[in-house]
Amino acid sequence: MAFILGGKQLAGVSAFHAFVRAAAVDAAATSSSGAGLMTGIAGRVNRYTIHARDRFGNPAAGAGSQFRVAVVDANSSAPAVTTLLSR
Repeated sequence: MAFILGGKQLAGVSAFHAFVRAAAVDAAATSSSGAGLMTGIAGRVNRYTIHARDRFGNPAAGAGSQFRVAVVDANSSAPAVTTLLSR
């Protein structure tokens, strides 16, 4: 690993620990997976996972994120259920 400051490589730099934190959750980079997304049955628990990511694609871990989830019938464009989830 090379350490560069102002376009010049720094000599004699010791190794160090860096903590990098994810940015805020970005809806465009967030995805979901699980059987409950495609095979949901009314009146039953249908499970899926939301994979929250920041705008750089990093996993956005931590509490406080809120997700608005809309359940849509495959034959309609109108949401049947809209729910606000917090983690």
